[in-house]
Amino acid sequence: MYLITEKSWLAVSDPYPIPLSPEESLVEALPDWLLEKARLDQVERQAREALSSLQVAANQIILPLQDDADLQEITAGNLERLKAWKRYRSALGKVPEQAGWPQNPEWPSAPE
Repeated sequence: MYLITEKSWLAVSDPYPIPLSPEESLVEALPDWLLEKARLDQVERQAREALSSLQVAANQIILPLQDDADLQEITAGNLERLKAWKRYRSALGKVPEQAGWPQNPEWPSAPE
């Protein structure tokens, strides 16, 4: 037996000893719409984890380059590298706005 709401479920004993709130229902089997919602939630969670990982990696490259730029000690080559990585980081931030998000994100290519 399952206690379900619009957002989640919980396996419970039968009979369920606690009165239900208006948002809760007891069911024998999980409805397809709730299983699909759980699947989509997991897909989004995985996409957000991937996005976060890519952003962290970009930040690790950008921060020391930005320090050199702030101190006016950056070379012309590193300035171009900094700009490329900032464009990439900006593009990453726009990935969740894509029509295919989160099932089919189109990740930008990282600079070399």
